[in-house]
Amino acid sequence: MKVDEYLRWNRVGEEKGNYSERYFIFKTSTPPPPSRCEAPELMDPKNEDTIDRLSHTFKWEGKASKYRFTIYDDKREPIPIDGVTGIIRADKSYEITSLPKKPSYHWKVTSICGEKEAESGWVKFYLKEIKEPDPEPKPDPNCKAPELYSPLKDASIDSTDPIDFEWEAVGLWEEDFTVKSFHLNIYQDDKKNLAHEPFDVGWDKLGWASMSYRIPAGTLVSEQKYYWSVSSICPDGSQVESPLILRQNKLNP
Repeated sequence: MKVDEYLRWNRVGEEKGNYSERYFIFKTSTPPPPSRCEAPELMDPKNEDTIDRLSHTFKWEGKASKYRFTIYDDKREPIPIDGVTGIIRADKSYEITSLPKKPSYHWKVTSICGEKEAESGWVKFYLKEIKEPDPEPKPDPNCKAPELYSPLKDASIDSTDPIDFEWEAVGLWEEDFTVKSFHLNIYQDDKKNLAHEPFDVGWDKLGWASMSYRIPAGTLVSEQKYYWSVSSICPDGSQVESPLILRQNKLNP
């Protein structure tokens, strides 16, 4: 250990009415600088590793006081990280939360020892393939919500009898009409909490005179309010629900 200097520190105290002086000698020192600047060892990722594109912590080992962390694309062009192309770090790791999608990358770290520098070797790595979500299907302009006819709003219906629901398909007689079937929806409130599983109404189940569907007596409970709608089922399986939710107010016992 190299000794830089000796320091003398004194303490004056009173002992039995007389003053005395005591001295304490201590020394300070600094470690000698390294004889040479050593290149760091890259720990993670290793060569040919595959990492998560959305988040990864790069790690290395070394004896320097500072490091320069750099990432390059497959053409050995530096990639800006947080706005710069070389991050200066005192610690031995750096987390990246997103990387552009490229075939491969290289990374390296440079030890900074005063005026001296030493680079690690190149390490090549890849990004995990991330499946992009399927695009939202575009609505079919020829698959439209039906118009509801009966029961009317606030209608009072006898729940001991079968109940007929009637609607009309919009654009039924047009050449580009695409509706495949319907769902009759009955809700227990205006938040669309279902009172019954939707009734699947195919063309073979419809009353063609008015496009109606009959549910059996006793399906709905007396003295309760219900809301209903009809959804058109489009060729891609998507649904277009009628814009009006009609309420039947009271079911007589």
